[in-house]
Amino acid sequence: MTSPAKRMNGHAPIRPHLEQQEDEEMDSTPNRLDGFELTAELSATELKIARLVICGRSNVEIGVLIDRAEDTVKTALRKVFQKTGTTTRASLVAWMYESGHVVAGTFGFPDVPVSPAASPPAEPFESLLDLDDPARVNRVRRRLADVRGDLHRALASLGNL
Repeated sequence: MTSPAKRMNGHAPIRPHLEQQEDEEMDSTPNRLDGFELTAELSATELKIARLVICGRSNVEIGVLIDRAEDTVKTALRKVFQKTGTTTRASLVAWMYESGHVVAGTFGFPDVPVSPAASPPAEPFESLLDLDDPARVNRVRRRLADVRGDLHRALASLGNL
């Protein structure tokens, strides 16, 4: 990305020290796990609330489902954020995956956290698909497009929370 100072008709940058700082910041890759407390222990209620957040439920919906007031849910969610080192619902979703409270590709939630390294390796996609059957290949492609759309809508709704 070219800074505005570099684009000024070929003139020298007005503040070269800021330009150098921008370049240094662009070179460093942030660690997506910075700040997460992966070993944090949540109470049963906090874990239930975090699982409902994963399912895309609002605070009001969570309150109805666990028979608590919305303010109680908000307070519990703040405690969850504090314990896990997260600040948003989206980062809580990431924490749930990274800490093993959610295992990708499985239904439901594990009874105890599963280390991502301990989860079984995924079967290669090619082994699931009979490449000699064009009709099946097309069905799988259509299904993947549908799932991609569902995922896009789910991520968009998470951004609106």
